[in-house]
Amino acid sequence: MTRYSLLVALHVASVVVWLGCGTTLGFVTIYAQRARNDVVLEQLGALTQWMALRVLVPASLAAASFGVAAAHVGHWQDIFFFHVGEAAFVFSFLLTVAIRLPLLRQARKGTIDADHLSQYLLAVGLAEQTLLYLAVADMVVKPGGIGTSAVRYGGGVLALGLLAATAIAYRAHKLDPRDARARSEVQSWPSRSVAEEVRHLHQLERAGESEWTPWVAIGGLILFFGTVGLLMFGIVEGASHLLVTAP
Repeated sequence: MTRYSLLVALHVASVVVWLGCGTTLGFVTIYAQRARNDVVLEQLGALTQWMALRVLVPASLAAASFGVAAAHVGHWQDIFFFHVGEAAFVFSFLLTVAIRLPLLRQARKGTIDADHLSQYLLAVGLAEQTLLYLAVADMVVKPGGIGTSAVRYGGGVLALGLLAATAIAYRAHKLDPRDARARSEVQSWPSRSVAEEVRHLHQLERAGESEWTPWVAIGGLILFFGTVGLLMFGIVEGASHLLVTAP
């Protein structure tokens, strides 16, 4: 393996971890909002901070570093699609440093409740992942300039993603804390307290008392990977269509 091939492989692996971490945090945030108890919701801030500092930021830095190093070793020309990837890195890094981490610090201080935090984190994640998946499509299509049809279509998708993220953040800003507490009371399990339910589920997991446990786990894995697979298939098919129709 040449030095160039090694750098490209490390760059691709870093991008996979980067995208995978962000996508996982998005799914976890959605699950936390829809769970029947608030255990995951209350721990969402700590989980997101751990993943952001130990996985998301290092993977994004590694992806950018290995990408620049591969471009230097491979003597790449000054190409447009590579600058799009650089812009995606800067956007993701700034979102984490300027918005995501300050939100988590406020949550630790108690100035933001769990419901508001989950909404804000979902908005940040949607904006970030929209741009990152468009950057993946950009690397596949390799548009030659800002005036190409691929860039115009991608700009439309990015605008929709940013508008949706803005709408989610606005909804979180308008969320009444009393409504959040009411939602928590409605979604709590009446038969057991949260702590008792967690202990019971943990005992079931350790003892294997539920015959449905493995089937639920297998079904969850199939659903997760099937969703991700369909998403990636759509991106590749869309990129291929843009490549064919681009002038």
